Order: sequence, then C-alpha cells, then structure tokens
Amino acid sequence: MPFPFVCAELLYGTKVTVTGDRFPKEDNCVILMNHRTQMDWILQWSFLARRGNIGANKISLKNSLRYFPGAGWAMQQALFLFLRRNWENDKLHFHRYLNYFIDTKRPIQLLIFPEGTDYCENTKNRSDAFAKKNDLQVYEYVLHPRTRGFAEAVGILRRNGTVKSVLDITVGYPVNTPEGLRSLVKGNYPRQVHFDVKCHSIESLPEESDALQDWCKCLWAEKEKRLGDFYQKGKFSGNVLLDDTGLKRRLLKWLVFWLLVTIGATFLFVVSSTYRWFVLISFSTYGLMTVLGGVERVVLAAHDRLTNAIKFD
Repeated sequence: MPFPFVCAELLYGTKVTVTGDRFPKEDNCVILMNHRTQMDWILQWSFLARRGNIGANKISLKNSLRYFPGAGWAMQQALFLFLRRNWENDKLHFHRYLNYFIDTKRPIQLLIFPEGTDYCENTKNRSDAFAKKNDLQVYEYVLHPRTRGFAEAVGILRRNGTVKSVLDITVGYPVNTPEGLRSLVKGNYPRQVHFDVKCHSIESLPEESDALQDWCKCLWAEKEKRLGDFYQKGKFSGNVLLDDTGLKRRLLKWLVFWLLVTIGATFLFVVSSTYRWFVLISFSTYGLMTVLGGVERVVLAAHDRLTNAIKFD
C-alpha cells in the first residue's frame, strides 16, 4: 500500500470525501481524472482504498519518473505505464503494454490524465492559447485534454470485455492545494481532498476513435462546470459514499509493519556486509534495467517472446 497517502491520512489528518456513483471494486476499468497538482496520482490511492483495487492500479506517467531512485523502481516493478509524450514514439509500447494485460488476464484499473500534465500557471497559459487559436472555450479549472491515448486505450481494452467501465473522477481541493511533489517533503498535505465519481459502462461509449475523443472532450467541458460549482460550494453535489469501515485500522497496521521493515533493513545494512552487497547488487540491477528501458519493458519483451514461441509451436 503506497506510503504517501497513508501519511496524508494518518499523520496529517487529510479528510477524504468520495461522492457520486458506485461501481464494483474489482472490475477492470479505465480511470480518467483531472490533473490539478503533481500529487493527484498519489492521492488517488485514497479513493482506491475505499472504492477500488490498489493492487490492480496502473498509472500512465511521464517517462522521467522511472529514474527516481527507489520510488521509480517500485513503479517499474508495479508495471506502471511510462510514456515520452510523443505518440509516434509511444504508440508501439502503449499497444504492447495493454495487450499484455489482455493476454495475461491480469486485473487492471488504468489511470490516465488526458490533460497530459498538472495544472499550473505555465500549463494554464498554454491551454488558453490553444483554446483561443482553435476557437474553443477557455477553461478556468481544467486544461484542454489530449484525447488520442484515451481513445486508443479504450479501443484496445474493450476487446474481449477486458474493461467493464470508464470512471470519470473529478478531484478538488477546497482548502489548500499542494502545488508539487516538494509538498510531500515539506509536509504540505491537503487538509481535504474530494473525489466525485461518474461511472460509464463500456457499452455506453462510442466505438469509433474520433467519436471517443469527442466524448472525452465533452466530459472535460462538464468537468469544468462541476469544478466551478465545487469551488463555490466547497463540495460536490453527489451522494457521499461511506466506505471507511476498518480503513484507518488497516492503514495503521500497514504503517507499523513497514516502519518495522525499514528499521530492520537499516539495522541489517549497518551490521551485515552480506546484506550491504545484496543492496548494492539490487540497486545496480534496477539501475541497469532502467537504462535499458525499464522493468516493464523487460516483462513485455519476455511475454512477447513466450507468446511468439507458443504460437510458433
């Protein structure tokens, strides 16, 4: 279970509110969310702890995050989707990645940020310039979405019923908004985070790529209105979903467990030369795999070789 959101809820007292539609927690789905801050993808685990499946959560992230020591390697190991934000370079990897989950039937709840980057002054200005150039509405609370990746993901994952739904999640911070990952280090966690959920069955979505992209753009126009209302009232208008039973206790047990693991690992590192060599070899291995493309690319390559061998036989 990811450490930062546990800290937010247990140590900093972040209050989490989830409103909107219910959906089966274990269902495969594509999750769309506005990208208000760099911490959105971390804090969405607070939503998944209540209404989703953290173990099945895969996140589409910019490629540079794979190089973060420790955290980046853990995300590689979890098979997150790292992209370079250039469709011609990303397309083949994108298709191989999603087909891997279809072939292996592994659970997947894939988080995509159609805006492509977090909301800040610079990205807001670029979004406004794009809107004016293309005679579109200038948004105040979201950025204009890039929709091709979403349409491709749904087009691939709907094959054989791999995904059951698309979740449209709108995230809002009514009190204080963390502006970047530095907020984690400084302890500037949001005092409140609200998630409003709209669940769309996969059968209700258009099948053509262009129509899917238009559907996503309409979704973002609705999200703009929803956030305008949210920041006026300080809350979303949907029904509150109360699914916190036993959650704090589970989070506390997890926090204590990993603190003990950390203390034990530190002790072994100090007293055992064998363990120090193990750590050195592990870091070197992950560093090398990162340079070669990342753990998920190695897994995909191995899967491709295996399936080709099976088909050949």
